[in-house]
Amino acid sequence: MRLGVLCFALGAFPASAQTAESPDKPPPIQVFINSHPTLTSRSTLLSGSPVTIPFDAVQVSFVVTPVPGQVRYRLRGFNNWEQRVGQMFVGVRFYNSQNDFVDEKRLLESGRSPGWKGSLERSTFTPREESVFVPKGATRAEIFLTSAGPPACMGVLAVTDVDLYRGDQRLLPAAPWSRGGTGPSMASIKTVNGKPVIVIDDNSIKTHADWSAPRIPVEAGEKLTLRWREIFSNGMGDPLIANYGSLPLGSFRFEVEEIDLAGNPTRTYGMDIKVPPPFWRTPWFWGGCLGVTALIGALAGRYASRLAMRRHEEKQRAIDEERRRIARDLHDDLGARLSQISLTSSYAEGSAPTSETKDSFRSITGLAQDLSTSLSETVWMLNPKNDNLESLADFLCRMLASLCKPTGIRCRIDVQSLPEDFPVSSDFRHHVSLATREAITNSLRHSGATEIRLHIKFNAPELIVHLTDNGKGLPAELGSGNGLTNMRQRAEALHGRFETEIPKNGGTRIIFDFPIPAFEHHP
Repeated sequence: MRLGVLCFALGAFPASAQTAESPDKPPPIQVFINSHPTLTSRSTLLSGSPVTIPFDAVQVSFVVTPVPGQVRYRLRGFNNWEQRVGQMFVGVRFYNSQNDFVDEKRLLESGRSPGWKGSLERSTFTPREESVFVPKGATRAEIFLTSAGPPACMGVLAVTDVDLYRGDQRLLPAAPWSRGGTGPSMASIKTVNGKPVIVIDDNSIKTHADWSAPRIPVEAGEKLTLRWREIFSNGMGDPLIANYGSLPLGSFRFEVEEIDLAGNPTRTYGMDIKVPPPFWRTPWFWGGCLGVTALIGALAGRYASRLAMRRHEEKQRAIDEERRRIARDLHDDLGARLSQISLTSSYAEGSAPTSETKDSFRSITGLAQDLSTSLSETVWMLNPKNDNLESLADFLCRMLASLCKPTGIRCRIDVQSLPEDFPVSSDFRHHVSLATREAITNSLRHSGATEIRLHIKFNAPELIVHLTDNGKGLPAELGSGNGLTNMRQRAEALHGRFETEIPKNGGTRIIFDFPIPAFEHHP
């Protein structure tokens, strides 16, 4: 990934325009990321939006230019104020007998002196004393003041009571000092609190000023003591360059505070920056991951559900196919054989020599017919094409008619409209048909009725079956018999309800309520 630098001028003016047309506007601030500058758009500058620093930037630099006088700066939220200081000097130079330069001792005056109060008049001079040794070959020495430290150094250096001693002997003559440097006009003598003060007021980054005292004779190897009292305050006037390494995630503000030569803040300006987290550490990324995970989970669950449903359907189709095969084999094989037995016994009955033989063949014929009827019911139970309400109701009606026909008892059937192709399980059909058969058989055997009514109704999600006769009512000995127990057990096997009641006009009514388990899947 190539890292670029964001660079813009506060106020969106070029440096030349600020200098010539809008001197009160802050100077431009440039941001360099890994030493690569890239200019932002004007709209970004005017909007005041924070500058974005890539999270993996290894170096971030701020460059402010031009910088008038002293400044201090900080990256708020990351470090405290830092101040750039200049370098001015008080010192002693040594020369030989031919006036050639031999060596010098420079004593640094950097930042602010302890007694600085913003101006020469308000400040307190700080006494200072330093020892120097005369180098070999030196025969003369001179005291000097200079602002010729770094070229961009700017500030004030003022001294008084300057003297050079050999032991207790004062060496400096009372002769006047001389100005020098590339800007000697910045060197002056002022009176402060009634005393003369030697001053360098360096206000240019292009020139410097010097003061030098008269040269005095010295001897090589001797120790000299330089004493003076001083006030100083200096800084740098070149472009401010603030370098930082990798920044932590978060929001910061780079601030610059200008300080005049008196040490007073004049104005503060800066720019906001932010270091956003990488995309994999943002809430929207993790939210997206959770969303994608949830979606994948939902799709996987749906696929698994459909796969399970498909497997269930395939298994059910295999079971249904097996049921069809068994029903077909029973109908084609056993049904044909029972029909053959019935026809054979009927033929033998007609040619039997005795009445006892005829009765035997007649019994065989009746038994074969009963078996054929039972086989038909079994085939109906097995065949999966009958797994629906309409087929079940049709079977119950045919069963009532077939059971009532040999007895001469009238049967009446009332079937309310049933939903088409409403599926029910074979187990449901099995229990409903056997419970209804048990009710019809009990009525035919014990009620003495002349009429039986069958009422079938679908009241979602239940199939309601009523069987009513006009007989003599439910016998007491039947109330605890196997017939009612079997019917109750059939109903309870389907989580249904079984009841008996006596209608107003007499007889018996048997009530079944069979809940259909598959109803919730077929509204």
